[in-house]
Amino acid sequence: MLHSSWAIAGKPGYIMLGEADLTSINKPTLTYSYAYTDGGLGGTKPSTKVDVSEDCGKTWTTLNTLVLDQTGTPADPNYIWNPTSADYKNVTVSLDAYKDKQVLIRVAGIPGTSGNSMFIDEITVGKDPSGINDNNNAFNMQVAPNPISSLSVFTYTISDLSNISINLVDLSGKIVRELATGFVSAGNYSVNMNAQSLASGTYYIVAYVNDQTQTIPVVISK
Repeated sequence: MLHSSWAIAGKPGYIMLGEADLTSINKPTLTYSYAYTDGGLGGTKPSTKVDVSEDCGKTWTTLNTLVLDQTGTPADPNYIWNPTSADYKNVTVSLDAYKDKQVLIRVAGIPGTSGNSMFIDEITVGKDPSGINDNNNAFNMQVAPNPISSLSVFTYTISDLSNISINLVDLSGKIVRELATGFVSAGNYSVNMNAQSLASGTYYIVAYVNDQTQTIPVVISK
């Protein structure tokens, strides 16, 4: 929450991450989510900024600056707005320029002149799953509900006898759930996916079907 009388517009507040080792990550990225509402206060928009340092914080290079769009509206602007998972927008920043390096990263929230509330959440450094050679015509798959709070149903359709491997992976590419594997005949299939023991954040369902690949981003929000 921000009032114009505080006179802190344009002054960043930093979230500092520990050292990120990008030496073994192909197509490294930083991702985060934000939610923001002005709440009818008529202030200028806040922004976010991502900086990287190669010398332990002595100097910083700005990779990305983003002016935030309003993502929701409070029911009563006299109270601080608490966003739901559906109110967050995801942002991805490429770290390709720092591949094979060890760096410090900071994410800044930069206030506008006033506003009801702004949140930054789910900051993650890891592999960009879009770097996988996708073929979205491999087969049809869906996840519902998404975002997932506890249980979700993953469904997929196979058009012919296929050799499949379908997994839930985190942003580093680590498999956290094996959903299906082996040879399957043509048909419609469903898998109950239990997310209760998984940490909140962004994950990907990665499916390999007859050497073709498809991915679906999923969000676990508790």
